[in-house]
Formats: sequence, structure tokens, C-alpha cells
Amino acid sequence: MAFKLPKDAKFYFKQIDNQNEEHAKFKTLFDKYYFCLMLGLYKRELGSEDEISKEVFVTNFIEDYKDKANIIIGLLIDAELERKGIRLEERSSVQKVILDLIDENAVTKLNPTAIEQLNKYAAGGMSIIREEIPITSDIELFL
Repeated sequence: MAFKLPKDAKFYFKQIDNQNEEHAKFKTLFDKYYFCLMLGLYKRELGSEDEISKEVFVTNFIEDYKDKANIIIGLLIDAELERKGIRLEERSSVQKVILDLIDENAVTKLNPTAIEQLNKYAAGGMSIIREEIPITSDIELFL
């Protein structure tokens, strides 16, 4: 399993991408993915498989985000616990959710199910962005 952008992400961010070198831009595709993902995780918004591109853009955390991997994993676990209605006091249920997401042998430390969930949260975040933020060529205005 690998990281996949929400289907609308490339179209939505195209105007920002088309700015000349003097203007601020997102540095990588993962920057766009991360922004969508953080919003999806924060709002607990899961997208559907249909909203995720079939195209893999990266198979693990890129260098700029390797130090954020544990934060992303923690936020995913937190979102999944809340989505499933599991309280932290329910230790065995919490442990099961963690074990269902983590693969210590994987480069990302996540199993395919967890990465699929991250992609769905990124799609959910993209949905919110589309609804709430008009397309712009100005990254500062977007942010």
C-alpha cells in the first residue's frame, strides 16, 4: 500500500503550482497531501475509495516528513479510536486498534489498512477544502 492523493488535489492546487518562481508554492506533492490529511484527521472526516486517486505518488514518508511520522501515526490512532467510540480507559480495545494499524517491519511503521485510512482522511480533508476554500493562485490566501 502507498500514499495516494485525493482525486481533486492536483486540479485544486494547480493554480498555486502555476505561479512563477517569485511566489510561494507547495514544495512537494506530500505537502499537499499532508495539508489535506491534517484537516481530515482534525475534523475526523473520512473520504471514500472513489475520492482517492489510483496513482501512487510516494510509498513512504519523504525526507521532510520522516520526523513527523510518529505524529501522523498518533493522530491516526486517536482519530480511529474516536471514530470507533473507544475510550482510552478501554485498554484492550485501544491495544487492538493500535495492533490493527501498526506494522513494525514496514518502513512507514503502518500496515496497508492504516495507509488506506490515511488516504481516506486526506480525501475527507480535500472535501472540506473544496467546500470551504475557493480555488486561488495565492498560497498565503489559501493558508
